[in-house]
Amino acid sequence: MGIPIQPTFIKPSASDVGRFARSIGVSLPPDYVNFLIEFGGGSPEGNIYRSDSRVSVSRFCGIDGIQGSIQQLSASYKGRIPERAIPIAEAAGGNLVLLRLPQGSVCFWDHEREAFDKTQPTGNEACTELASSFSEFIDNLVPMPSEPTNDAHVISTKIDPAFAAKFGLKQGNK
Repeated sequence: MGIPIQPTFIKPSASDVGRFARSIGVSLPPDYVNFLIEFGGGSPEGNIYRSDSRVSVSRFCGIDGIQGSIQQLSASYKGRIPERAIPIAEAAGGNLVLLRLPQGSVCFWDHEREAFDKTQPTGNEACTELASSFSEFIDNLVPMPSEPTNDAHVISTKIDPAFAAKFGLKQGNK
């Protein structure tokens, strides 16, 4: 893995991960099991996903049941994310990275795209497939660029006059 991770969860043993998998009734992919044993979850340095710059992992989930763990997020998002998926990371903007089980593919769940009218299968409309495996997902997390990209340019801005006056900002073209 090319992005350093600051641990924020207790590293589980192989038997802890096995117990967790049995408690949720699924078999976890070996690459993800190895990740949990090695890192336990945690906060990676600034990053983006190579093929989708909307995706940036702020924290990988642990399995210890505390705030931000797979168990806690699964309970919080029950009925909103696909049934056969578990949250493995929190992404920027209140979104999630999910591991689809049993196949082991990884998707980005964008809370702003979820359907609330219940005409579509729960959670699937908000998912964008990212990788066919956890290893592929990790391999495509890259450091956040230090320089802004040139794919957007500011054409103009407008500041509310009351806001500008409150902070002593001058209006005009300068």
